[in-house]
Amino acid sequence: MVSIKFGNGITAMVGSAGGNTWAKNAYGWYMKQKPIPTGAPSPAKLAVQARMFQISQAWVQLPSGLRNAWENYSAQNPVLNRLGDSVVLSGIAMFNKVNGILLLIGDSIRDTPPPNDETEVITYEGFSFSTPISPPGELTVTVGFSPSTISVNTKLVMRITPTISKSKTNVESLYRVAGVSTTAQASTWGVVVSSAISTYQVGDRVAGRVQAVDIRTGRLSVAFDAIGEVSGT
Repeated sequence: MVSIKFGNGITAMVGSAGGNTWAKNAYGWYMKQKPIPTGAPSPAKLAVQARMFQISQAWVQLPSGLRNAWENYSAQNPVLNRLGDSVVLSGIAMFNKVNGILLLIGDSIRDTPPPNDETEVITYEGFSFSTPISPPGELTVTVGFSPSTISVNTKLVMRITPTISKSKTNVESLYRVAGVSTTAQASTWGVVVSSAISTYQVGDRVAGRVQAVDIRTGRLSVAFDAIGEVSGT
């Protein structure tokens, strides 16, 4: 592993190229050999691949007028990349982004670009992580929020990490989807996290993330992230 100190106008680098991966941990930026997955794909990965195939087939079937509409929508709605810079996606990339989120939350693919509606503003009150003292395994995660009931146009997506060490601060790549709420979900919302993600024990450290999704537009809200310790029940 190679440690990196940037200069000459370069302040950050993320992603992989030429068999190398650039990333950041608690000690700074570093470069390592790009990991190569081994073994059979997980059910979660197969589900992602199935969604992407479904979306790609839907794009192929779109008439040119709708493809142009997605190009125009993309030009008017730039997004932030992993470095926090505003970028304009291609029409097909925006189509993939919007519909990937809609399929994730159990909705259907939309052929037309979404309206420019704002995502509902939700204030989160914090996570609670707990697991049975004996036997350890499944993790119960709850999150409170206001308003006390979200709108009929909004769903919540919860992501959870496996157990993380005390020195671990960059957990972005570790998040796994743990649950999707219904629309008009009331506070407090709880999810039981499968032990397939991790076998949790009292005292373990875990990170959680929740985001609102507008089911009309496929837009994700700003994420609410928290790291906490698992308590016993």
